[in-house]
Amino acid sequence: MSALLRAGVLVATLALFLGVASGSGVILAQEANYAAGDSVVVNNGTLKLRAEASVSSDVLQILPEGTILSVTGDPTSADGLTWLEVSTSAGVAGWVSAEYVELAPAIPPAIGDTIAVVLGPLNLRETASEEASVVGKLNEGARAAVVDGPIAGNFTWYQVEAENGDIGWVAADYIKVTAPEGFEPGKEVVVGTGPVNMRVGPSVDSEIADTLDEGATLTILSGPLAGGGYTWYEVKTSGDKTGFVVATALNAVAGGESAATIDFPIGSFIFASEATDVREAGMVDATIVTTLAEGAIATVTEGPIVADDFTWFQVSVGEGDTAVTGWVQGESMTGGIVLGTNAVVADGPLNLRESASAEAESVALLEEGDVVNLVSGPQIVEAMAWFEVTAGDQTGFVAGQFLGPETTAAPTATPEA
Repeated sequence: MSALLRAGVLVATLALFLGVASGSGVILAQEANYAAGDSVVVNNGTLKLRAEASVSSDVLQILPEGTILSVTGDPTSADGLTWLEVSTSAGVAGWVSAEYVELAPAIPPAIGDTIAVVLGPLNLRETASEEASVVGKLNEGARAAVVDGPIAGNFTWYQVEAENGDIGWVAADYIKVTAPEGFEPGKEVVVGTGPVNMRVGPSVDSEIADTLDEGATLTILSGPLAGGGYTWYEVKTSGDKTGFVVATALNAVAGGESAATIDFPIGSFIFASEATDVREAGMVDATIVTTLAEGAIATVTEGPIVADDFTWFQVSVGEGDTAVTGWVQGESMTGGIVLGTNAVVADGPLNLRESASAEAESVALLEEGDVVNLVSGPQIVEAMAWFEVTAGDQTGFVAGQFLGPETTAAPTATPEA
């Protein structure tokens, strides 16, 4: 429940927005600083987390400024102080003095955000007005996507689309930004844009706790949280360090799994099995920097990372001043071959030719599964990447897009003409 509602809201206003009767059956919340379900942040130096609501109780932890806590019960008074029963992001339960915390700042919704109803049922209205017709209701805890807004009036309004497809306007006082799928506490994410600073608090002014490389796997502890104009998540590294990272640097791990299902070695050559976009970051909504035509070659420089249900690799495309670096979906690529090593014919039969050209004479016909050794290349001729190979006692050139690593055959590509 929001702080505004706990401070006391008129029964008529509750009836307007929540769709409840304004008779004697409605009981307004009493004046209270915090309630179970709230998120609070330590705001005045370090704070002792105690086993009981007493200054003489055992100290469980020393909490640094900026620590996010979840309120788990109603406030209580003891030793002349107001105490809050809380839980840390790591699940440690205890009590803290309310004097040293404040409500964690809310994040204003933006188009594309996911929101949750904090008090319901909440009326979904046809237009941005408390007088507008009710077109639906959202139960407490229901999620919706923000599609328009804000519009200012007696309240700030956002147009949202509910999970059942209903579209309408809701007042900002009764909703909060919540984590999209893949960013819930306990879920794994990866650093999609790095290196990035992990800080001790949700602010660019907070001390840097660690610097995380691109591709680093993290576990979400809490968030989202607003701070200094950014949205932050509290995370834990694989080495059990904790801190806060800006949300824009993080990618969701598909299905909560950290392991990639596709793997191309760093430095290997891969090929587009279809027209494939190269993006600034390993996520589907990142800016496209170029598009690879079917059969185009790229060199793997980083990866894999898993995000948005795809496995991503950073690649280099082209040479010299025209070289472009970006991220591609591994599911749209084949290959993974390395000069000086063996490869297999992943899609055959394949012509072994005298020179690097589809017009050159064929000196042998290689069958699918035949092993070749990569001698040199690539040579780009008529938009096709050719490699010099040895196959038994013969040497010649083959189109690289039809090869795969010796240990694992690449996905099937269209046979060479």
